[in-house]
Amino acid sequence: AAEKIRDKMEVKFIIAGKDLSESKECEKTLKRMTEDLGIAKDVSFTGFREDIARVMAALDILVLPSLGEPFGRVIIEAMACAKPVVATGSGGVPEIVEDGRTGLLVPMKNYHAISEAVMNLVNNKRLASEMGERGRKRAEDLFDIKKKVKRVENLYRKLLTVKTEKTRK
Repeated sequence: AAEKIRDKMEVKFIIAGKDLSESKECEKTLKRMTEDLGIAKDVSFTGFREDIARVMAALDILVLPSLGEPFGRVIIEAMACAKPVVATGSGGVPEIVEDGRTGLLVPMKNYHAISEAVMNLVNNKRLASEMGERGRKRAEDLFDIKKKVKRVENLYRKLLTVKTEKTRK
């Protein structure tokens, strides 16, 4: 997907995160692929980063082409920074990303769909900005810790009230 995108427009790619395998085979494979595709100069491998907010600020779009993503915290972080998301619809991702509103969901292993979605957002800055803003609001509404604590607290109050009323009868 990166090769196709880069052939049509000038873009840079950031791959952040640490390869947790002992052999570091995943990172080696990705670096080899960038060299084979002739895009190594356009791809930056940052490794583990503490300053994720700074990394997010540097992005125009977050792309997460995972084959299995149980939760997708990085998506929530990107949305909180008002970044539109292109991601595969694996695991919990469809519960986070509203397709066409806060980002674009694409089929797994469909690199053509990934590149088309990215190019669509790169070429349509207004759409990307609107998706980013809707994503920021969604991240705040659903994942803000204070709001989440309040919802859980209210649930407990409701359950305790029902339990108390039943025991009085």
